[in-house]
Amino acid sequence: MQLTSAKSIEATSCGDCTACCRIFAIAEINKPQHVTCKHLCGSLCDIYENRPRECAEYFCGWRQGLITGVDRRPDKWGVVFHRPADTAVPSLYVYELVAGRSQDKDVQWAVAKFRKRFPDFRVVYIAPETFLENAKVSVVGADFYLKNGP
Repeated sequence: MQLTSAKSIEATSCGDCTACCRIFAIAEINKPQHVTCKHLCGSLCDIYENRPRECAEYFCGWRQGLITGVDRRPDKWGVVFHRPADTAVPSLYVYELVAGRSQDKDVQWAVAKFRKRFPDFRVVYIAPETFLENAKVSVVGADFYLKNGP
């Protein structure tokens, strides 16, 4: 099953969105998860021409066309939809940029739409540890709620 469309990626641009620079761990540059990359200057990467391959090849769910609308670009929406290719179980990861945002009606509508299109996928909600200080991993139906990522 192909989720990434070359047409959808070409049609969208990151613009000044830097959500992925704030949530993903990048081992090559010792960047921890949910920490703003030290190479981010405003909305520009100061090592862009020599950035890690993982950064250069990353396309969030919005760029892949899994969700549409400029208002749903991750920096504006407060969540990043991520479909990792390297998981044993097909999954959609919903990373929160804003505390509690994954529970918003619009985000839940998009998750429901995704589930309808891809019923075999599990949904994993991920929030920074500071958002879930007293939380543990919890399972609600087929959903997983994790602090600080998988």
